[in-house]
Amino acid sequence: MATVEMAAAIDSNAAPAPLSATLPDPETYARRSAAFPPIYLVSPVSLVLLTYVVVLSLDLLFACSYQLEALEMAMRGNTIAFLETGSGKTLIAIMLLRAHAHLLRREPSSYTSGRYPIAVFLTPTVILVSQQANVIQMHTDLSVGRFWGDMGVDFWTADTWERKLREFQVFVMTPQILLDNLRHGFFNMGMIKLLVFDECHHAKGRHPYACIMTEFYHRQLGIQSAILPRIFGMTASIVNTKGSSSQIGYEKQIVELESLMASKFSRLTTLVALYTTTTMEYGDPDVYTVANESILAEYIAFSTPKVKLYKHQDIPYDLFVRIADRLELLKREVL
Repeated sequence: MATVEMAAAIDSNAAPAPLSATLPDPETYARRSAAFPPIYLVSPVSLVLLTYVVVLSLDLLFACSYQLEALEMAMRGNTIAFLETGSGKTLIAIMLLRAHAHLLRREPSSYTSGRYPIAVFLTPTVILVSQQANVIQMHTDLSVGRFWGDMGVDFWTADTWERKLREFQVFVMTPQILLDNLRHGFFNMGMIKLLVFDECHHAKGRHPYACIMTEFYHRQLGIQSAILPRIFGMTASIVNTKGSSSQIGYEKQIVELESLMASKFSRLTTLVALYTTTTMEYGDPDVYTVANESILAEYIAFSTPKVKLYKHQDIPYDLFVRIADRLELLKREVL
């Protein structure tokens, strides 16, 4: 009956009401807000889901399906994103950074207690420091600091870094700086909420990436009370084809990288041309990639190289002389 009355009351020829007429007046809005106060979710699962929804609403217009899938995986645990150059790995890192932004907000007590929550974005080169810092600053409201060796950071004291910690929430730097700060006690793993490794395939041997993980992350894995950062690695070349040419060799490299990026053990499930894991134990990282390159091809351009093979063949001497004379003539005309 109510539906019939409502339908009868609607004049199909009437002009639609202006937007202002459909909005409640300020007093009504205030009364409704008081009647329905905001709900604060304290459950970790609920908080993650809420944050994920907020990030999606902000970046949905820009992110592709595989980027959102990688983000979801990175929010559940340590993750390595193995995607082609130009596929938008940095956007995944930025969305993850925004999802952790609530952990980086400073309370007044932070300045009195000296506890400064930060995120660290590591890049292997100075050029990438400025590039990635500019992108982060453009797409977040967090304060971003840029640091590399030529700034004289090797001579900075604890007081200098204390001022930087007060000033910035995101530290974009080359890895040796973070390693030195951890070794000197200027930083500690407990203050880092998110640790991003750009081009994480460099994490091997005595590279600063590897030293950060082995000296300061893995040593605290067995401590129950230890607070460790979320790890997110990005790479377009998860294996070094120069060092191995067999599937077993590639598998060994992937296991070593996965283990170094914060896993006690790794379990391979797929290794063909692309690789992914489904290990979900605490502390184990996932290596995320797409199962089919056609998914990426919808969003980024792939090169289609054409290779021409020239077979060496002896030619008659008189033909050689004519070609040489012709090339010499062209050289004179051009130069």
